[in-house]
Amino acid sequence: MSNTSLAVFSTTPPLCLVAQPAVVPLSQLERLEQQLLQANDQAQTQWIEDYLDLGLELANAARQHHRFLLHTSWLKRLYRTLRDSASLPQVSQAWRQRCVDALYQPLFALQHHYQQQDDGALRLRQIRQELAVISRYWV
Repeated sequence: MSNTSLAVFSTTPPLCLVAQPAVVPLSQLERLEQQLLQANDQAQTQWIEDYLDLGLELANAARQHHRFLLHTSWLKRLYRTLRDSASLPQVSQAWRQRCVDALYQPLFALQHHYQQQDDGALRLRQIRQELAVISRYWV
């Protein structure tokens, strides 16, 4: 008889492995969010790109784990943060334009998500109307 132990493999990772990786992206996302919401003339386009990458990654992870409310929440958060950053009085027109241009990414994901819901058409119409106003007055 050998002294080797039998390893048990599971297709489901332990809870600590699922929850732990989100901690670092979440803190990075919150840091980037603060930078976007306090933007000034020194604001960098890379902040927007990094913010969208992390936020969409978190939204996708929630969707893959069938947490659809969390998925929607992440997408709305991305949209609102970019919208709010574009509306800051101290930002340049170029920064405002970059934020508005980046809104299409969370909007496209929300559109895809809302198409699968009963009240999705109404929610999409509200977002599109808001985006039309934003485009008319801010850009």
